[in-house]
Amino acid sequence: MTVSDYKEVINNLKRYNSGQEKEALLYLMEDDITALKTAQILGANPKNEFEALAFIFKLREISVSDLIDLTYTCVNKDCKYQDALHISIPDMFWKDDELDEAVPIGLFQDLDSIEEDIKDINILSIMDYNVLENKIFSNNYKIFDPKIDIVCKRCNTANSTTISFKSIVSKFSISNIYEQYFDVSYFCNMTKIDTDSMFPFEREIFIGLIQAKQDEIEKANKR
Repeated sequence: MTVSDYKEVINNLKRYNSGQEKEALLYLMEDDITALKTAQILGANPKNEFEALAFIFKLREISVSDLIDLTYTCVNKDCKYQDALHISIPDMFWKDDELDEAVPIGLFQDLDSIEEDIKDINILSIMDYNVLENKIFSNNYKIFDPKIDIVCKRCNTANSTTISFKSIVSKFSISNIYEQYFDVSYFCNMTKIDTDSMFPFEREIFIGLIQAKQDEIEKANKR
């Protein structure tokens, strides 16, 4: 698979709807959570955990928003400055198009998942095997990297954080989702199924319009 082929795989992922978003949020409340199952609930079909992680972020970008709101605390114990950031999901992908095409292009946790695709892998020396493994990992993080580098605004200390897929599936909690079901059914006579069929960004716009209309009515009644 070439770089352009794999870009097409990632860019052709389909948006998840509000029903899938809710099911993923319910799943994320369980104990043994994996990126693989989360991505499957959201409609993707990844080969392994690392690919699932990338797919979840891309699906979040196209289904909810391409920005993630992040609050971090400086690691400098004498500073501990807290700041809010807006992280761009597209910036996490394709950090370097110069991938090594001597190995299969894709997102792989390790060589175990693609050994059958590599000719004569069983007769490689340990050194050659390690070189090949390093190429795979290098390609992985050029395609997608959830690690964010941050410089503290107060003390200039270098910080970094890896964004968890568990926190980015939705802008809302599961309780918020059920509150929105009530608003949509009460004010618009729409069913839960109607709401679940929307994309998350559509539902958010719709809820915003309902709230704006409520505010408008309240102001009119006060006059």
